[in-house]
Amino acid sequence: MGSATSQKSFLNKKVIILVVSLILTGVVMRYFSPANKLDARLFYTFDQAVSYLESLSEVQKQNYFYAEMFDFWYMVNYTWLIFLAVKKWPAFVPGILDFLETSLIVTYLMSNELLMIHQALPLISATKWFSGFCLLGYLGYKRLRTAIR
Repeated sequence: MGSATSQKSFLNKKVIILVVSLILTGVVMRYFSPANKLDARLFYTFDQAVSYLESLSEVQKQNYFYAEMFDFWYMVNYTWLIFLAVKKWPAFVPGILDFLETSLIVTYLMSNELLMIHQALPLISATKWFSGFCLLGYLGYKRLRTAIR
């Protein structure tokens, strides 16, 4: 019994650390992020992405770059939180897709050049959000099912 209690206590501490880190990282990202940044949108077209990225000033691009650097840590935090809740490999899908999306945005911000691969941004972003909502739905279903038993 003592082992289960200490394991639960360790899990609670881990969750608290991840949530605090997620919040602090989110605050820093929000500070640096330009308005309507791509990663926060549920969906956008490639033309919208091009228009948005090319409309940013150099200072906005630099700040967006800083925000995206923090976004990598933000992904680690929310991915581990989801994994602790789901305990299955699909918990990593939104984080992996977010990593791809953020990497493509960072690639543009560093080079000011859109490559053929950037055309995948809308699909990656929409799939990231869809998978995240599916996982939240799964967690809700799991919770409801446990409550009914």
